[in-house]
Amino acid sequence: MVCRRWHTTLDEVKDSPIWKQALMRKKSSLTSFLRSSLVQELHGAKTKLVALENAWNETDCSDNIKILENKLTFYRMPVAQSTDAIRGKCGYLNGLHYWTVIWHKPSYGSNAVVGVATAEENLHGTGYCGLLGSSCESWGWDISERVLRHDGKELVGYPVRYMEIKIGQRFGVTLDMDEGTLSFDLDGFPLGVAFRDLPPCQLFPAVSAVFGMTEVSLVYHGYIGS
Repeated sequence: MVCRRWHTTLDEVKDSPIWKQALMRKKSSLTSFLRSSLVQELHGAKTKLVALENAWNETDCSDNIKILENKLTFYRMPVAQSTDAIRGKCGYLNGLHYWTVIWHKPSYGSNAVVGVATAEENLHGTGYCGLLGSSCESWGWDISERVLRHDGKELVGYPVRYMEIKIGQRFGVTLDMDEGTLSFDLDGFPLGVAFRDLPPCQLFPAVSAVFGMTEVSLVYHGYIGS
């Protein structure tokens, strides 16, 4: 189940001077990151540093993807007949984790998939497809088609096929590695559990996209557990 108070709960954690010092040491190289509206929504040095440490991985993505200066957003280059994916910097083995994915512009295209992947999942495909969920190494919600994808199969319409989704909305992702579940919310509204019985292996935040000039952000908010 998705907690509607994730943001409030995490923001209430007191900010240690140690975290503030750590952020100040990095400040000269993080100008664009700190000026980002996404980062300004995060309260406290610790919260910002955690988001940075769990952002998109510029060395673990398709060649058609590049990370923007704010560190949290990727840009998919306008390459035809290509599906491109990216993983986050950190994978998770245990605990309850929450992050948001924001699809900024210009369109979702025919296959926009949000979910998780192992380190083994392929990050590039020929043509346009739901790459995330195309093998046993990833689990994804195709927000264009309103279906779940895993192991090359389309699962039940999730949450419902007629649900309207607009550019700029925030997709909350809750990964419970202790229970083996993956859930989503839309702008904080819980949509329920999408996948159960996830394997006890390291899973990374991931997205696959097909539309040229797409910009997608990942903001990691925190976890509960060891």
